[in-house]
Amino acid sequence: MKNAKHVYLTKIDPDAPLRPVHGVMGGVNQTGNLEMLFYTEEEALPAPAAVLINADGTIVNEDEARQAQQDGATERRFIRNVHTRFQMNETQARRMASWLMTQIEFMAQAKSEARDAQHTSEPRRS
Repeated sequence: MKNAKHVYLTKIDPDAPLRPVHGVMGGVNQTGNLEMLFYTEEEALPAPAAVLINADGTIVNEDEARQAQQDGATERRFIRNVHTRFQMNETQARRMASWLMTQIEFMAQAKSEARDAQHTSEPRRS
């Protein structure tokens, strides 16, 4: 049996958006594959609020609102928008992890070289 040569050509859909990724979640699913959900985060808009107003114009729950404000208890809500889901087996996951670690090393090296170049191009101070 002869060895097979595989040649991979890459085609990128021109309509495929380039998205930031703020995080990933997931894990091993029921089929034993790794499932990853990539997401972006944004702060949620405040929920609409309805308040009751007394005849004198004060808010019915004014004391509770004042106490919460004095306690300094604030809550920020965020929305995680899952925009991409991937599923892969263990071999594919290991290849992706290896590729990702190589790219991270390239990033660190490029930053280091840029920092070194900046230091050598700065004028000396006397």
